[in-house]
Amino acid sequence: MSPKPLAEPVKSAEEAAKEQILSAYQGLDSVTSKAFETGELDNAELQKYARDKAAVGVSMALAWYKQRGLKVIGRSAHDPKVTALDLVGDPKTAVVSDCHDTTGSDTVYTATGKSAIRQDSTEPRRKPVTAKAMLVGNQWLISDYDVDRSRTC
Repeated sequence: MSPKPLAEPVKSAEEAAKEQILSAYQGLDSVTSKAFETGELDNAELQKYARDKAAVGVSMALAWYKQRGLKVIGRSAHDPKVTALDLVGDPKTAVVSDCHDTTGSDTVYTATGKSAIRQDSTEPRRKPVTAKAMLVGNQWLISDYDVDRSRTC
């Protein structure tokens, strides 16, 4: 008779929440990346991961890019971490801190494919991001997303 397999450790409520929050954050990044690459935003998909200022911000930024004939090619890198978590408050909230690294991507003119990033730009390619999340029903959603373009991480 073979030994009985060990049961997987049970996740704490905090660990489970952090996984769900990071999943929402990564889902938002996936939807956003696709939108900035194609110029089309899947609003139904966006609503699975974001709400409030975060969702509106994606729509407004994409409109700004489209108006100027821009798109993003390549992929940016992330290293998100849940840095604050309140599972007692109503609503339950969290903060995600990330370093958005755009060195693997480029903003280009859609018509020509030429880079739209000025050679003399002083904006860092690695920028700190602070995102806020909240539990809505049983789903964590990103409610605010702020990029600090003034410093690097």
